[in-house]
Amino acid sequence: MKTKLAGLLAGFFLAFQLHAAVLTAPTPVYVQPDASSAVISVLNAGSSPSPSNASGAIAPQGWMAVDVAGPFVAYINGREFNKNLDIRPNAPLVLRPDDKAAVLVHYVKGMKVVVTGIRGHWMQVKFEQNVVGYISLAPATPALPVAPPSAPASPASYGAPTGGGQVVPSSPHSAEMPRTFQGKFVSTHHFLGMHKAYDFQLNDDSGSRFAYLDLSHILVTDVLDRYLDQEVIVYGIARNMKDSKNIVIEVQSLQLR
Repeated sequence: MKTKLAGLLAGFFLAFQLHAAVLTAPTPVYVQPDASSAVISVLNAGSSPSPSNASGAIAPQGWMAVDVAGPFVAYINGREFNKNLDIRPNAPLVLRPDDKAAVLVHYVKGMKVVVTGIRGHWMQVKFEQNVVGYISLAPATPALPVAPPSAPASPASYGAPTGGGQVVPSSPHSAEMPRTFQGKFVSTHHFLGMHKAYDFQLNDDSGSRFAYLDLSHILVTDVLDRYLDQEVIVYGIARNMKDSKNIVIEVQSLQLR
């Protein structure tokens, strides 16, 4: 009896510690408790994540399972639809149109999924349902594989890396998983005159850098000054930077909030 009571108390104490933990830096949320898996979101510094209560959300030591709010974009193979075009139960919704892509979630009857496009024999879908992700509780960032140097940006693009900011995807599967981020659009040139890897960054509500912004993949047709020090909505892919705890968002679209 005493052993069971001690186990319950230990469990409650651990749950309290996890709930009370405050993140000291932007923290990537992975699709699996593995730092080489896809990043599906990034938690702000200063936030206090709570362990997920979802069924089966079990994390190994050093990790925490958390709920990640949608919307999400995913892909379903055409073979997972029956003759009535209904999705088969437990069909995998993956991060990119590839049989080897990471699974974001499995379909459950009643789940609201909207088909938004077709890519070959894959259906692109969007859904609002929360998914379970995993954050690392370890203080150190695991080593990441070195990616080949990216091609130079075209003259028509803005905000491209200015050197020393090589980006390493968390995994090949993360490359097709853009997300929406909000914050203040700030120039990095104002910070003590020091050279930065990127020309712009996204700050959170506390004024701390949330992520650098790589604008080399979009064509900006108006003057970027209109975004400076303004609240913006960024849509893009969050990735870890090589040999660094910093995060960079490969921006696909940018608009004022």
